[in-house]
Order: sequence, then C-alpha cells, then structure tokens
Amino acid sequence: MKKIIFILLGLLLVSFAFCSDCDCCKDTVKPQVEYLFKHGFLENIEEITELSTNLTSAEKYRILYKEEVSPLASFGLSQSIGFGVGSYVYGDKKGGNRGLLLDSCAALTWIINASRTSKYPEKYAEWQSDKYNWGDSSRYKYKNRAEWEAAEPKKPSSAFPIIVTAASRLYQGIRSFKSVKEYNEKLVDALGVYSLETNLAPVLNTDGTLGMSLGVKIGL
Repeated sequence: MKKIIFILLGLLLVSFAFCSDCDCCKDTVKPQVEYLFKHGFLENIEEITELSTNLTSAEKYRILYKEEVSPLASFGLSQSIGFGVGSYVYGDKKGGNRGLLLDSCAALTWIINASRTSKYPEKYAEWQSDKYNWGDSSRYKYKNRAEWEAAEPKKPSSAFPIIVTAASRLYQGIRSFKSVKEYNEKLVDALGVYSLETNLAPVLNTDGTLGMSLGVKIGL
C-alpha cells in the first residue's frame, strides 16, 4: 500500500515538472499576456517577456500581428496633436521631449505674432493722424513727408511662426517612424519571435558558369 502511495506521489511530481510544456498550462498563459497588453505593453514589458516563454509560436505570432503598430498611427498623432505625443505614446521620450520643445517654441511665436498684430491697427491709426505733422520747426514730429512715410508701421508677418511650426511637424513626422520601429522591435524581443529572411541572387562561378547564391538572415 505504501509503495503505491509513493509511486502516485512520484508520478504527481513528474507531472508538475513537465506541466509547463503542456497545452493546458499554455492556455492559461495567453490570457495573462493579453491582459497585460491591454494595460500597457511598455508598462508590463518585463512580465510579458517572462510569460511569453510559455507561449507557442502560433500564439506569439497572433499576438504580434494584433499588437504590432503601424507607423501611420504615430505619424497621425504627431501631425494632428503634436507636442511629442506621437513619440511619447510609443515610449520614445527623447523624440517626445524634442517635439514638445519645438511645438512650444512654435506656439510662443504665434502668441507673440498675435500680440503684435492686435496692436497694429492702433499704431497705424496713430501714424495716419500724423499725416501732416511735419515741418522744419521742432514742434513737428517729422521733418518732411518722406520721413513720415518711412515711419509707417509694418503689419506683422506670419512667415516666421509658419516656418517654425512646419519645421516642428516635419521633425515629429520623421521621428514618428523611428519611434514605432523601436516599439515594434521591443515587441518582437518581448514575445521572443524570430524572423527569417532569404535572399536569392545570381553569381558567376570561377569556371565561368552561372550559379545562384542563397543568403539567409535570422533575426532573433
């Protein structure tokens, strides 16, 4: 009777030892990984990396296909919202900080330009009121008409704010592609997915015959 009990206990321990390789355990891991993705991939990247070792290759590729990000998503955020959002969302703090700084500078130039533009009508009206305020005497504001015309206030141009804004959005648009590329690379590494690339090219052999060269690149 005791031998039977020991044998059953031994079988039970063996079953626990190999449980991590069976499908029943892997079925419980996938929902956990998906749950972590819903609550933020970058925030839970360490746990996802650890749990992904128990996923099958098919499950890894399904999750990768679902969670992989298109560069257009980051590009859209960078152009519609700006301020580095397109980079911040995908964990690129460096690109996000630069985008935030550039758009902040652009916003400041627009504020200054708006302030100067709002004062322009008043300055122009004051200048018009001095239309005949010229002469040789010191009581006149201008010496002659030419001096008065030269003092005409210039309407503020929006060219500089437009250039700064365009430069900021151009940078953020380009940076968004790098942000997504780095995000997807982290995703591939966390899931432990590898890629296989093949390259077939014609080559000329030493005996003058034409052959084919096969190149294989494995990304781990």
